[in-house]
This record gives sequence, C-alpha cells and structure tokens, in this order.
Amino acid sequence: VIIIAIDDDGYAIATTAQYGVEVKAEESTRLPGKLEADKRANATKEYFRKALNSLRQIWTATKGPIAIIGVGFVKNDFAKFIENEAPDIAKKVVDVKSVNNGGVAGIYEALRSGVLLKAMKQQRITKETEMVEEVLKRIGKSEKNVAYGLDEVEKAAELGAVEKLLLTDQMLREASDEERLMIEDLMKNVEGKGGNITVISTEHEAGIKLMALGGIAALLRFALP
Repeated sequence: VIIIAIDDDGYAIATTAQYGVEVKAEESTRLPGKLEADKRANATKEYFRKALNSLRQIWTATKGPIAIIGVGFVKNDFAKFIENEAPDIAKKVVDVKSVNNGGVAGIYEALRSGVLLKAMKQQRITKETEMVEEVLKRIGKSEKNVAYGLDEVEKAAELGAVEKLLLTDQMLREASDEERLMIEDLMKNVEGKGGNITVISTEHEAGIKLMALGGIAALLRFALP
C-alpha cells in the first residue's frame, strides 16, 4: 500500500513493507495565509503538482493501492486535484482518511489506528488475484509448471516442485477430518521444501475461480513430466 500524508505543512509518502513502513519521500512547505487567496491558490497548485509527481514515481515502481491521509481539508483537495490532473492515479486511490498528525507521524498513526484496513484489504485482493490468474494462464497454455486439485498438488509437493501453494479458505473450512490431515501434511511438506503458502479468500472472484479448480493449486519451480 502507498500512503501519502498531506497537509499545509508538507507531505510524506511511504509504502507498507513486510516489517513496518518504508518512507519514500518527504517535503516541507509554507503556503501563503488564507488572507492572500490568489497567492495561496497558485502556491497550493504547485505544491500539489510536486506531491503528485512524487506519488506517480512511487506508484510506477510499486503499483500498489493508494491511501491519502492528513489533517484538515488539504487531503480532500489533493484527492480532487488528482482526479482532475491524473485520472489514472485517481483510480488507484482506495481511501481518503483523517488523522491527527501530519507527515510520517500521521502515517504511523494511521497504521496503528486501523484506518488503513480498507487499503490493506485491497492490496491483499490484488495479490491473490494475480496469483490465481497466473495459475489460469499456465493451465490455458497447457504448461507443465502448474498443478491443481489435491492429488496433483500432492505429487508435485513430493517432488519438491511447489514454489507457491494456493488454497481457498472454503476448502480449509469444509474439509473432512481425513482431508484436513492430508492438507496439513501437504502444507508442512511445501514449507519444509522452501515453498510459500497463500490462503485465498472466496469473498472475491479469485477465490471462486480457484474453487472451480478444486480449491487448491500450485505454481511450480520446474515443469513436471
């Protein structure tokens, strides 16, 4: 997730990483007072343009969903500015939220308080969708570096071929005791051989597509005969 905290005093942009956040850009500003309306409007436009350029560079590198946060109305004005000036970036904005602090402090506050849950959920859906689409693409091309269905995936795991194991939350919930034991053994096997496991939610389309393949699939390190 890309988070931009913006207000009258400046902006900060960070991306969420596996362990916390990574600050990518920080800029201070001094906008003219509200009594100097014309000067303030021009300076704000320049300030927003600068912030948008920074945001675009970071989005181009990471392609994550964007959350705009801040104190007061500046964040809302910036969101409108993006809609007018950069509709492609505006489509990636999943939330605009208020916080009590500006800059990097505001970003940490947003993460602690849970106001970014919507953006985090969107990022998870995007990641899960990409993996399921990769499974479908490989199946569509009749490639041998993909497996689906419990039996096929088990065989691939035995050979140490599983790079990414995908299974739906529904499959885990509805598995019989016998199936659950098989799945648990499979997951241990995959992890023991350096594979990654992702549980795909059936609350969105990717999970429904995976259920149609038996609720379980694997992207393989190498092609199987």
